[in-house]
Amino acid sequence: MDERIKVLAELLVGAGVEHGFGVTGSGSSLALITELESLGVRYYPASHETSSAIMAGAVCRVTERVSVSISIRGPGLANMLPGIVHNHFENNPALSISEAFGHGVPSYRMHKRLDHEGLLSSVIKGMISINEIEQELSSLLHTARSEVPGPVHLDLGVKDTKGSGPMPSRRYDTSPPRQVAEEAFQRLRKAERPILVAGSLALRRGWGRELVSLDIPVFTTVAGKGVLGEGLRNSAGVFTGDGKELAPESHLFAAADLIIGIGLRNTEVLSPKSFGKPVILVDEVNGQLADGFQADLLLTYSDPGVASDIFDILKNKCWGLERLDFLRRRVQEALLKAAWLPSVCFKILNDLNFPYALVLDSGSFCTIGEHLWKAGPDRLFLGASNGRYMGVAIPSAVGAAIGKPGFPVFCVVGDGGMQAYPSEIKLAVHERLPVCFVLMTDGRY
Repeated sequence: MDERIKVLAELLVGAGVEHGFGVTGSGSSLALITELESLGVRYYPASHETSSAIMAGAVCRVTERVSVSISIRGPGLANMLPGIVHNHFENNPALSISEAFGHGVPSYRMHKRLDHEGLLSSVIKGMISINEIEQELSSLLHTARSEVPGPVHLDLGVKDTKGSGPMPSRRYDTSPPRQVAEEAFQRLRKAERPILVAGSLALRRGWGRELVSLDIPVFTTVAGKGVLGEGLRNSAGVFTGDGKELAPESHLFAAADLIIGIGLRNTEVLSPKSFGKPVILVDEVNGQLADGFQADLLLTYSDPGVASDIFDILKNKCWGLERLDFLRRRVQEALLKAAWLPSVCFKILNDLNFPYALVLDSGSFCTIGEHLWKAGPDRLFLGASNGRYMGVAIPSAVGAAIGKPGFPVFCVVGDGGMQAYPSEIKLAVHERLPVCFVLMTDGRY
């Protein structure tokens, strides 16, 4: 066995890797899996490489630990690409690993040869080769987890030149310009009818505890769903930027006098556009993620105390909750009125009195679920919130159940999504995972 494979396995275990997924070959990928298993890492053979990357991303999502997917070179990595793309859209900091040709392999050896870096460069945050692991692996994993989180890749082939390493990020102002911060605080103090919209950053920073104490309408993006218990009186549900007549967003923003977006990014909404009201965006990253919202102030920071100051000011505000209660009840009554199957199913799930996770695939039923099903700190939500990638639900559910042993998972998938990776249900059966698969079928497929 190549000594570097052993070192890599030890480094991965030291970094917290507990699970691996993949479709292995007979070379360095098999050697790595063997070494990982000898160190106590559970390896799960997927039926398709795409599923392995999605499963690894789901483990990252529910455990906040790094997880890996492993494949052969060339076509194996190409098969894994849709799962890596899903992790890119959903901000899952998973690590993909593939066999690869090293610099010593002659150029005429074309069997399964593919430009891995060219294939992955637009959807990963960094890439290294196995000869760089002792110097670069820790930095690569740190890059994967830093804002905005996303997937990274490791080639098992030896390169004669340094790999791409961590790719340039849209960061970072180390602290907000004082005058911008002071102006933002001043506008917050003057506002009488503020609305807060939280993105997935709020989940990663644990700001749900602060949001609970606010007496103003609080929206989340679909990617941030669950940071605030959606049964609470101040939860306005999900904000898509494209809500129609029934959606609370189409009414409450018209009455507001200030919009505060915390981690609100154009990658997490359907239609980033002007609110027609003064807007303050607060984030840890700058650049193009704020484009479209036409913010009056963009506050970029790295000091968590800035967010605390904003929450402290907002705790003194109170408005809109009675109107919000009416709007929420109107949505629920409208969705349940026709006894449409998806609505009834989500109501039944809402009535369950134990913690669980819900995984939604993409489809018309998922839009109903996102608005009707109530997430919360003890009700985890996973889905294709940003990418709307059909077919991810089954492997995501399996990965979530593996990442949180014994935690019940409901996987809601449609006819189209069921066709993508149904064979991964076999893994759920083999591992006796507590997953309930719910098929939303309209007979079209």
